[in-house]
Amino acid sequence: VHRFGSFFYKKLALTATPDASASPPDPTRTRVDYDAITRWTASVDIFSKRFVFVPICEAFHWSLAVLCNLDTLGSPAKDPRAAQRRPVILIFDSLQLHRGDRTATP
Repeated sequence: VHRFGSFFYKKLALTATPDASASPPDPTRTRVDYDAITRWTASVDIFSKRFVFVPICEAFHWSLAVLCNLDTLGSPAKDPRAAQRRPVILIFDSLQLHRGDRTATP
């Protein structure tokens, strides 16, 4: 389990720019400057974590993103039960103000 501070998402969102490489152009897709957030991830391998919590505050409204099963990405699972898990992002937003149709590309 890993938890980011409340400024992580803000920093991540500030680096997002429209993705000009999307074909056809899609205004909901963004490209993120991951170099700008390396300080937040330098001391922890988030891809070895089963759960990563990301608090989100936009327009005075709080919600929570939970990145689940990141430990199943990339390498074969050592635990046979882990092979049955898939990576998922859960968004907990009581007022449904944060749209789920926005995506980012690496």
